[in-house]
Amino acid sequence: MLKTLTQTQVQVLEEEVKVIESDKVSRYIYFLREQQKLIDQMTNTEIDTIENLVTKINFVEENRNVIPDYLSTMDVSWLLSISPQMVRKYCQEGVINAWRTMGDRGEWRVEVNQYKNHPKFDELLVRLREHKQKNRQTLEAIKKLSNLDEYHTMFDEIEKNKKHFED
Repeated sequence: MLKTLTQTQVQVLEEEVKVIESDKVSRYIYFLREQQKLIDQMTNTEIDTIENLVTKINFVEENRNVIPDYLSTMDVSWLLSISPQMVRKYCQEGVINAWRTMGDRGEWRVEVNQYKNHPKFDELLVRLREHKQKNRQTLEAIKKLSNLDEYHTMFDEIEKNKKHFED
């Protein structure tokens, strides 16, 4: 539901504004009252439409913060719905702006800017973020396992010392 203030909250704010004597705060309270009037006149469908738009805007903004420095040939392959081989060919021919690592023998790095306005770009960012999150989870699991190995090593050492003292 759209976030609004209750009538009681608006009244409390109005009382506080009298003490503060701020024109900007007074205008903001007026804005809140008018906003509530407008929301009260809206249908559920209109409210749902606004909420969906706000959700989409927040989603896009959240994912735009993770724009990578470059895209891989696999990323561009998914984005353009073509094979990775075609992406490499287009890179080599200059159709796609890209450069290679390790001189002319490494992997292709594709410039991100040429695809920022692509219809599937935001979806690609979500996929990349999910992939990054899975990599972090895998790393954490590996760290836990390595700590587990340390625990077993310590336990084995304690058992060995325990037997040594028992002898």
